[in-house]
Amino acid sequence: MGIPYSGADQIFRDFEGSAAHRPDKTQIRAWGQYLESAHRHRFNTVSALTADSALTLTTDQAGTVAAGDLVAAGDMTYEVALGTATDHHVTTAGGVKLYEAGTKYTTRARLAEFIARGNTPEDGVTYTAGRLSFEGSTGATDISDMGGLIPQDIEIEPDHF
Repeated sequence: MGIPYSGADQIFRDFEGSAAHRPDKTQIRAWGQYLESAHRHRFNTVSALTADSALTLTTDQAGTVAAGDLVAAGDMTYEVALGTATDHHVTTAGGVKLYEAGTKYTTRARLAEFIARGNTPEDGVTYTAGRLSFEGSTGATDISDMGGLIPQDIEIEPDHF
């Protein structure tokens, strides 16, 4: 899930040319919905998230989430999966299935899955997968299964091969 309209700096910029910029209400609403989704469900740790039984896919409940919603846990971000998903990474005690999302992943494979699900890395943003780092770059094809990313700071030990 990308940041709408390149984020607050673009939406709320001071000027457009020589005239004061007047943000469009649809842009403001999209930005607000993004923030609400990203911060509505927050847990101090991943353990607290997986132990949670309040999150639910059932509508009209206090902990209702829907596929695509973001959930924060410690320094990780998760995306709510469909209830029928079988390729999810984490399941809460209440049965909500989640994918790793955001900019930090536990493995390279999970970052590749994020892209395979149709997500596009944002330009200039650093993504980590275990001990590997990548930078978002539109159109990058350096890595066949992770389009839009270029490797950063890769150190290969002499005995690697």
